[in-house]
Amino acid sequence: MLTDFDRWVDDHGPPVAAGPGGPFWGYIEVVRRLAEKFDVEDACVAGTYRVKTPAGGDELVLPIAVLQMPRATLVLRWDPEAWPNEWTLSVERPAPYRGPVLGLFDPARDLSASKLEGLAPDYLFPALAVSPARFTCELNDEWDLAAFTRLVVWEE
Repeated sequence: MLTDFDRWVDDHGPPVAAGPGGPFWGYIEVVRRLAEKFDVEDACVAGTYRVKTPAGGDELVLPIAVLQMPRATLVLRWDPEAWPNEWTLSVERPAPYRGPVLGLFDPARDLSASKLEGLAPDYLFPALAVSPARFTCELNDEWDLAAFTRLVVWEE
């Protein structure tokens, strides 16, 4: 199934011949693998933003990815310049998330007043400790993102 996210990538991504291992394609691959692993019903783009790559300083235009699943909607933003917290994840669930965070992020850190290019204020929620059904957090890398996605999507 071709999603809105896939169409955006086809229309705006750099040519694969230019280097499939580059940061743009790495980000796209993480989003696509999450979508496949967690049976995403729909993947779309909710905005775009620009980042500079760490090596060489090339500018990339990246999509804000929205992954809609039965138990949660996830909004993803990756920024290779934002070390150590490269991933911003906003979660919206019909039921509050009461499971563990396993030290993957600070559940009391409120990012709702942050100004992150491309991420609409509608997708910046309070901290998990304040709003367990709609929250935004920062994660270090794609491994932390995958681990927490598993927790938040499968917890009832």
